[in-house]
Amino acid sequence: MARGTYALAQATEFKVMPLIEGSTHIETYWKPDYVEQAMVKLSSFFIDTLR
Repeated sequence: MARGTYALAQATEFKVMPLIEGSTHIETYWKPDYVEQAMVKLSSFFIDTLR
């Protein structure tokens, strides 16, 4: 589902799909290792995009 939605997002040139290897979608909300990986990826995206 995420890949299909990502492909349809055409209103911007600034987009990323941060994939966390070995996790499921819901695990990225509560497993500390996965949360940390997601925050690193998303933080760098927001820092670069929202300047």
